[in-house]
Amino acid sequence: MSYPRDFELPPPALQFLDRLHDDGKTNATLRRYAYDLADFYHYLRAAGYDSAVEIPKALTGEETEHFFEHLRHSRNYQLRTLKRIHTVLNQYFLYLREQKEIAINPVAYTSLNEPVWNELTPEQLVSEKEMQQLLESVEGKNGLSERQQQVRPLLAPRNLIMLKLFRYYGLQMQELSQLGRDHINLGQGTLSVGTAHTETREIVLTKSHQRELNTYVNAIPEPVRPKPGRGDPLWVAFDFQRQTYRWNYEADAPKQLSEVAIQKMIREEMKRAGLRSGLTAQHLRHTFIIRELEKGTSPEMLETKLGLQSSLALERHLNYVGAKSQ
Repeated sequence: MSYPRDFELPPPALQFLDRLHDDGKTNATLRRYAYDLADFYHYLRAAGYDSAVEIPKALTGEETEHFFEHLRHSRNYQLRTLKRIHTVLNQYFLYLREQKEIAINPVAYTSLNEPVWNELTPEQLVSEKEMQQLLESVEGKNGLSERQQQVRPLLAPRNLIMLKLFRYYGLQMQELSQLGRDHINLGQGTLSVGTAHTETREIVLTKSHQRELNTYVNAIPEPVRPKPGRGDPLWVAFDFQRQTYRWNYEADAPKQLSEVAIQKMIREEMKRAGLRSGLTAQHLRHTFIIRELEKGTSPEMLETKLGLQSSLALERHLNYVGAKSQ
């Protein structure tokens, strides 16, 4: 089936629509799906997420969240319309997962059930008390089995510095998960951070965070430790059964810790610390952005700091700080 040229749909979206056509969807339904998908991709281009248009794996979930914020704030869409579009995107991303084009559903964490789902609230931020409680828990042994306690000296430094990179530097999940050993300078304490749709930038760590990153890297046994100049990943997967870090024999390099594994780690650490359920890396990033704005960091400076290509990504944060100051 053909669709209007101005829909500008990439091949995976066209293939998805063809699948719906083969499943017996009506032409009216197909046109509605095509329109919603084209609207989504048009937003990605306008907001600077060009790579996510060409490479589905580049989607992190943050783009879809911003897309729905844009629909609510800029277009004043009603909740029923937003839910319909959410259903379209959800089915599309499930199709992409089936085709192994993506590993994670980008709209999985975008809930439209909350009355003010698209507005930041204090509940979507991590308080200083909660953060302190989390960090203390990571370094402690409360709630760990005897076997888990044995390997904690290896995992705690890694988990600690990851959580701090989200909270105190505002890294996106994809930015953190894709860090390689060549992206860090342990001597100078700098990170080269970026993804396909964020500007590459250099982050300077505080002295204490620099030491914690060094502790994590040096705690890995030398034979499987990530080394510079080889394209090794920074975050190495851990084998709990053998109680050692894993090796990728095909790549002849340390096995990279997956994004899914990082998300699981965060959920487990939040739960063990006794914090509210549902807290994620996104909440830590939101907290970083809000605290920066509250300190007086300009939106333009923050865009540069975060490697953003459009101010649309800060819309909800600016609204939150603006409403709070009134």
